Amino acid sequence: MKVLIAGCFDPLHEGHLDHILKAAKLGDYLIIATHTDECVKKIKGRCYTAEEFRVFMLEAILDHIKQPGEVIVTDDETVTAIIYERKPNILAKGGDRIPSNMPQSEIDAYKAVKCAIAYGVGDLLNSSSAIKAALEVNNESNDY
Repeated sequence: MKVLIAGCFDPLHEGHLDHILKAAKLGDYLIIATHTDECVKKIKGRCYTAEEFRVFMLEAILDHIKQPGEVIVTDDETVTAIIYERKPNILAKGGDRIPSNMPQSEIDAYKAVKCAIAYGVGDLLNSSSAIKAALEVNNESNDY
């Protein structure tokens, strides 16, 4: 079974790793979609980690856990096109995703290719937004 996960992975943190590890257990082939730097900037307003390094790290995780799969880079804010192209069996969404904050185009694509959406795959151990907020608070309190 093919499992698809997607995210900016910027910065890559333990919540992402937990999501990847738990999604990998749902099937025998894991497709990890991440976004171009420009797309990450559109989605989040900034990009901390270069696309090439994010891809390298995600591929290293796949290798380390000996999970067959691939990393795909997209310039689309959704993974709708990837769903239609790769026809995964499961779209595994992380702990911060629920039906009400899913892009409708992804839901429609999954219905069209007759696949399932698994919500809450991986604990919400951390988030890029929480890391960013903590860094901003720490930087404001430091006197250099």
